[in-house]
This record gives sequence, structure tokens and C-alpha cells, in this order.
Amino acid sequence: MNDQPNYYLHGAPADGRIGRATMPQIQPAARRVQPNNALFRATLPRPLTWQQPTDLPGRVPVMDKIASLLAATNGAGIVAPGTPQGENAVWILARKLETYLYIQSATFLEYANLQSLPRRVQALTTAIVNRGIRKRGRSESREAELEESKPMRPFTATFVPPSTHHQMASSCLLFDGHEDINKIIWRFVGGKDTLRCRGVCRSAAVQAPKYVYSLHLSCNASRLALLYGRHVLEKCTALEELEIYSLAAGVTFGRRSMFAKNCPQRFVVTHDDHEQIVSLLATLLSTRQFASLSRLSLVCLFTNEQANGEADVLLNCLTTGVLPRLKELCLPGNSFGDYGVFKLAELLTSRVCPNLTHLDLRRNFIGERGVHQLCAAIETGCAGRLMELCLGGNTLTDSSIVHLLRAIESRKMRELRFLGLEMNYLTGHGIQLLGTSIGRLGCPHLNQISYGENAVDDAEAKKILAKAIMAERLRQRQEARAQAPTTTNQQRVYAL
Repeated sequence: MNDQPNYYLHGAPADGRIGRATMPQIQPAARRVQPNNALFRATLPRPLTWQQPTDLPGRVPVMDKIASLLAATNGAGIVAPGTPQGENAVWILARKLETYLYIQSATFLEYANLQSLPRRVQALTTAIVNRGIRKRGRSESREAELEESKPMRPFTATFVPPSTHHQMASSCLLFDGHEDINKIIWRFVGGKDTLRCRGVCRSAAVQAPKYVYSLHLSCNASRLALLYGRHVLEKCTALEELEIYSLAAGVTFGRRSMFAKNCPQRFVVTHDDHEQIVSLLATLLSTRQFASLSRLSLVCLFTNEQANGEADVLLNCLTTGVLPRLKELCLPGNSFGDYGVFKLAELLTSRVCPNLTHLDLRRNFIGERGVHQLCAAIETGCAGRLMELCLGGNTLTDSSIVHLLRAIESRKMRELRFLGLEMNYLTGHGIQLLGTSIGRLGCPHLNQISYGENAVDDAEAKKILAKAIMAERLRQRQEARAQAPTTTNQQRVYAL
């Protein structure tokens, strides 16, 4: 029996689930615009791979679906609905978006998947809108930013305590005890509260940063700290956990989750403050003062998915090896798309974070190209200690899951305990392939798989997954039993 996995993918389901959404449909007879086929004669930034001029009939349903989505979201009064001008504008915009998706998709299966199309259109429009916002927001010169980022003199209180026998004791009370005892005590205090103790006395102002082990900052607080308090943050050399989150995303402080439903997502920005935060953070990490940092979390902080954006700046900085003890890298809700995963794959292959155990990429509009690049990096063995991989809330389809299955069967993630694939677009066939791959014990310690809210019902997906795993393990047992008598007979011959 052939042990190679069957990666043949069936077409889209024909049971009517694709057209489940209730939205105004534009009749095909009213369509006056055809998909753009002139791109095959144009010079593109990236050469075409699988695209062919004969794909035109298959592109028409995708453009119809995009036009229906645009017509359903036209309630904001962008164009007058029901008028010839309005319909013409909708079709022109649908044609442009369809062309972008056709060029950027990794395969025709990913491109033609109508179930994941709304989220892919959302990712594309988010990138286009944010690109325009950032072009308008970068009018200020870099000299002004550097001038603003100069550290301010630390504030010192003018209060003079009375000259009593308590004067010396008050300055030695907090941090001048035994160092090991101080470490135990201040681990129970939050990093922000520890830094607030700097205002007690001069000794505390010097000693407090050394006992900061965790910092949970909002985007506004982190921006002020990176701009005006960098000289203080550089002294937090014992920092082990740093989390920066966006208040607008509704993140609950202190709450950790590995599921996509509990993760917010940032779509459109209105200013460049968050881009500045990531840039200042990369500059701070470049000082190599945080060798003990084991957890870095940036939640719903940036949306730029192009070169020289936040993903570029941050991951290029990490690739230089500034965090050698990093174990948990959490970047959920940042919408950086496939380009951000490309940079992350470069980080993994550089092997500067050999102790990485937790990788959180929820709600980042990751498609087949990104998963392919990430899994190709994992197959090189650069993430051998990875225990938790969170990919929920992206745009993964059956054609995308194939690359992940190859990474699992390469036996390069033998320590994996949790795999998050919820809120994607996997069908029953993709779930079956996943179960067969897991049944081959490529990840022997895998004990939790999140697969809910995909293109198949949760109860049905549970049955398919369990059946595929048991069938594959039963097949392996039968093969082992068939080979056992042969091995016994050979041993008897050798004994004679």
C-alpha cells in the first residue's frame, strides 16, 4: 500500500452552501464589464505563474460575487444605488479587485474559492485603504520625529522629608535588601507599578527598572514610554514579557487565548502612531539590552503588509538576533497578510530564536502563499521546539492545508501540542486529509486541534477527523502485524 499522502483536491462543493449569504445579487445579464485579460500583455511587478488567458470563463463567477458584495455594502452612499452610474461604478471597482485577487492568489483553487472570497476582498480593500492613509500621513520629516524622540529629563520631586531617623530607612526599604529576596517579591508586582516606585526616592529611581519582569502597555502608553522614557526602558534588562495592545481593539488585559473568536482584528488606521510605535520598539530592541525577553506580543497594532512597513521593521530587527531567548511570539490581529509571513519565515530560517515554542498568527489574512512559505521554513527543522501554532481566523482553504500537512509529516514539529485552524474555509475533504496526516503520528504529542467554524459543520467535522485518524492508525497496525511474521521467520533462519 502506498504510504504517500493523497493531496488530490476536489472541486468546490456543489450543495448550494456557497450561495448561503443573503445579499442583493446583480443579474449576469446586466453585466457590461468583463474580467481584465490585458494583464497578460502588461509588465507586472511579479511574473505570473499559474494564470492563463483561458481562465476567463472561471473568472466571471468570481467577479459577479465581488460585484454582489460591493452592492451589498453600498449603503454608505458612495454611489447612488439603482442608477446606471452606480452600477457602472460597482462593476469597474469589482473588475479592479478581481484583477488584484487573480494576480495575488497562489493557485486557481484558492482564487476560485467563493466561500473565502469575502474575507479576501476585505483583506485587499484594507491594504489599499491603509496604503493611501499612510502615504498622506508620512508628510512630516524624519528630523522632526527624531527631535521629538529625545529623552526628557526625569522628574524629581521637590519634597524634602524631615530629618529624622526614618530618613535613611525610607530609602532602603524598597530595593536595598537582599537581591534574591527582591526578585521574588517584585515578580508579584506588575511592571508599571514597579516603575511608578521610581518617584519614591533617588535610590528607587535607580533600582526599580532592574526589577521589572513584565510590561503590559496600551498603544498610547507605549508610545509615550518609547518617546520620552526610553532611557528608563533601556535599564529594564531583566524584562521577560512585553505586550503592547490597541485599546480600540477591545483587548482584555491579562487574558490569553489561542482561539480566533477571542482575538480582535485591526482593519483601517487613521494615523501613523502605531507605525511609529513599532519603529521605536525596533530601535529599542536593537540596543540588545533585553536578552532575557521570552515573550513578545503585539496585538492589533499594525496593518501595513508592504515593504518598509511595520512587519518589515519588526521582523528585520528580530532577524539580527536581538532576542536569543524568545519563546513566545504573538502577532494576532495585525492583518499583515502573506508578506508578513514571508518575513516571519526568514526569521525562522535564520535560527536566531531556537527556543520558540508559541507562534500566534490569528486573524492576519494569511493565504496559501504565506502558509506555503511558513511550512517550507518549518520543514527545514528551524522550529523543532514549537508547541503551539495558532492559525485561526485566516483565509486557509483545502489547497492551503496541503502545505501544513507536508510540514506535519516531515516530523519537524514533534513537540507540537496545539494546532489552531478554526474560522477558516476547510471543507470535509480538507478535514479528512488533516486527520489522515495526524494519524501518521508526525506530531506524536499533538492533543488539541481547533477546527470549528470552517466550511463544514462542527459536528460533521468532528466525525470526519476522528474517523480519518482511527482509519490511518488501524491501517498502520495492520501493516505492522503483516510485517511481524516475516521478521520472526528471518530471525529463525539466522538462528539455524
